[in-house]
Amino acid sequence: SEGAWLSNCYHGRNHQGLQLWDRESLREILRLAWSRRQEVAVHVIGDEAADHIVDLAIALKIEGITGMLHLEHGELIR
Repeated sequence: SEGAWLSNCYHGRNHQGLQLWDRESLREILRLAWSRRQEVAVHVIGDEAADHIVDLAIALKIEGITGMLHLEHGELIR
């Protein structure tokens, strides 16, 4: 399906898969959920998807915003 968000293009293709949430929207969702002490589960299908959410969670932690984060269905992770 070539939907996993990868750090490199799919072999023989000119795309890296799908990014469904931009960084600012995802940041706001995490901030809001964690401020309400809710746990967040994110599908991380593709190495770029996993890096994106982990980097964002680390950035929020540095700002003092923390919470539970579950990485679901991790596939094609380096």
